[in-house]
Amino acid sequence: MNDDEWRSKSEKLKKQVREQPEDGEAWFQLAEFFHRECDNPEYAVRAYEKAQQYLPQQDLRLKLGMAYATAGAIDRGIAILRAYVQEKPCSHGYVMLAEALRKADHPEEARRALEMAIRLEPTFEESHFLMGRLTRADSRETAIACYRQAVSLDPDYQLAWRDLGAVLADDPATSEDGVKALCRAIALNSEDGWAHLFLAICYWKTHRIKDADLEYRRAIRAFPGYPFCRKCHAQFLASVRDCSEIWDRRVVRRASRTAASSRTARSNTTNEDASLQCNRGAFAASVRRHYWFGLGTAMAKECWRRVERIG
Repeated sequence: MNDDEWRSKSEKLKKQVREQPEDGEAWFQLAEFFHRECDNPEYAVRAYEKAQQYLPQQDLRLKLGMAYATAGAIDRGIAILRAYVQEKPCSHGYVMLAEALRKADHPEEARRALEMAIRLEPTFEESHFLMGRLTRADSRETAIACYRQAVSLDPDYQLAWRDLGAVLADDPATSEDGVKALCRAIALNSEDGWAHLFLAICYWKTHRIKDADLEYRRAIRAFPGYPFCRKCHAQFLASVRDCSEIWDRRVVRRASRTAASSRTARSNTTNEDASLQCNRGAFAASVRRHYWFGLGTAMAKECWRRVERIG
């Protein structure tokens, strides 16, 4: 959904509740839009409460509890979710409770909630996925087994493939399996910038420089306003020795001509080269500075070309 479509849908839903302020279904649709598509849980909470007021026959506590937890009122969200699963035990409710408990940094309680969810419905893939996330820091093998169980139950579970790939990529012995899992995640959602970033890091670790650069650029395109991806790419560029693998030859030739012009304008090339040799770290910092902050790659490429020239 592009910006125009998003605005159009937002205005349409807001207009519905203005014209029919007691229409519970209209409030529910607005709440779902705020929570799922806008990532605006504060407004979602208000809309869910209105929807519950005008739809008393429906129990919206699961959605309301998650909206509260996401909005930062975690304790209130947990209380609503606990009350729900005590009255109506179900795997979906326990999974939501476990996620809220995980966010509140209560791992043992979250684990017990997930165990209950799996006991109630062993084939619910999200329970295994969240168990993988919960156990990842303590037991890599357990997390991998949980992620594998999740994708076996739902082969199109994109987030599970992504997390499985990221864990497998951490170990050189399983890095190729990690690449396959991350490629599967990207095939399911090509706009997932995290999957591209994890794959880029995996390629970098396995010395697939050209592939790594491509995935870093895809991650940046997916998150154009997120500087972390640019930072990671800049660090990658600063570590790459053979820039000709990833930079267009025409750009390299142009940078070379620029460097040659710069040398002729100086009287002592030998001294300059000696200075560059001593300040290789400064040029790496220049690469990071110019690229990371979006000031253009030309100067970064120039710096690396000059560093390569002096060996």
